[in-house]
Amino acid sequence: PPPDGPPDLGSLSDSTSTPPSSDPSPAIPSVLLTLRYSAFIPLYPIGIASEWTLWLLAIPLIHEARIFSLALPNRANFAFDFEAFAKGVLVVYAYFGPTMFMNMWRQRKRRLDLAEGVG
Repeated sequence: PPPDGPPDLGSLSDSTSTPPSSDPSPAIPSVLLTLRYSAFIPLYPIGIASEWTLWLLAIPLIHEARIFSLALPNRANFAFDFEAFAKGVLVVYAYFGPTMFMNMWRQRKRRLDLAEGVG
């Protein structure tokens, strides 16, 4: 006979998950673990530098076209200068880019140390 009510999907997920006390890293080969926690080293600076460069190259175009900017007076009584916002993004990237990179570096060290049994 068909079951009364919705199927129990919780039991299905429990059978495929790892117990909370176990560490899934022993099943991951060390080469893949190292690659997983090291790929950001060349990729992250390339990504940050690329985005920063694109914002920097866009500023003259934003200034010339005044795109996404709203000047006063208007019905909303609100002004927004997209050029100033773009310059602010550059400042944020200059500060938070290295901060995020160093955080990822600490996480990498902690995770790889755990995998080696140091921590």
